[in-house]
Amino acid sequence: MTVALAGRAPATFEIKSANLPLVALLLKSHDLDLLALELRGRFGDLPDFFDHDPLVIDLAPLKGGEVDFARLIGLLKPYNVMPVAVRGGTEAQMLAALDAGLAAAEEASAPTPALPRGGGRKKSRRSRRSNPSCRWARW
Repeated sequence: MTVALAGRAPATFEIKSANLPLVALLLKSHDLDLLALELRGRFGDLPDFFDHDPLVIDLAPLKGGEVDFARLIGLLKPYNVMPVAVRGGTEAQMLAALDAGLAAAEEASAPTPALPRGGGRKKSRRSRRSNPSCRWARW
């Protein structure tokens, strides 16, 4: 999607939507000391495991509570990830993340396929139940 005002296309820039690959961190605990210890144990001897990869922090596993985003971002930077967004948090968590400079990343949903019009064979109730719609994330 290109955004431009009618009759006034800027010569120096263009704004378009983009789908980018992101690494996701599912934050399962508020204990940042334990997180620091486990990150060091998992990636401490692999300094080049990440290559300045953009990272989204998924707060859904926490189910609320305060997160010290400044400290969390500081814990992640030495591992060459770049926290850019959060998702799945409470309203308070999302506002705190915004204050820390992180964007809100909502989950993307897959488009529902169009059903054939007329002439298509009806599915049984059982087959419809076995094909629930899926939700997909970009990252």
